[in-house]
Amino acid sequence: MCSSDLEEYLAAGMYDEAIELLEMEVKAEPTNADAHYLLGEAYLFKGRESKAEASFKKAILLETAYKDKQGEAYYKVGMRKLEEGELRSSRELLLQAKKLKPELASEIAKWFYEKGKELADKGESAPRVIDYLSLSREWDPAYREEVADYSYKKATEMVEKEFYEDAGRYAQCSIGADPKHIDGVREM
Repeated sequence: MCSSDLEEYLAAGMYDEAIELLEMEVKAEPTNADAHYLLGEAYLFKGRESKAEASFKKAILLETAYKDKQGEAYYKVGMRKLEEGELRSSRELLLQAKKLKPELASEIAKWFYEKGKELADKGESAPRVIDYLSLSREWDPAYREEVADYSYKKATEMVEKEFYEDAGRYAQCSIGADPKHIDGVREM
């Protein structure tokens, strides 16, 4: 296998070409755990989950260290799909990542929280921002307080701008995340 070609294909998103190279490699050298693992990643990027699972299982049988890396592969592919705006397909991959490596849930939650704030800064609609903030709490309940505080801040900003509908949405999100702001919301 020409590893430089393979690396170029994967970096450029040329997964079909990478798959072709890796399939030839595992046929030529069936005990190459690295090739099986990379083939699993390439299959994941192409949305071929059952083939990816089979490749990961083979890699793990050959080298048990790949068991931990499998969760990271699901995380990496799921996050890339998130960045590309593929919320539905990324969800399943990220759930699998969380199942295999539970500590990744905090990283996923952080991404949703930061993305929600970024969308708010760009002037995105309140419902869309709130969806992202809520997803951060869903992935890791530890984000409850951050979501409550940020939503309360946004509600206050919306009241000042006289965008009362959005203020109400952010206020609801804040109270839903943590009722500590309920008195402040009442005053608004």
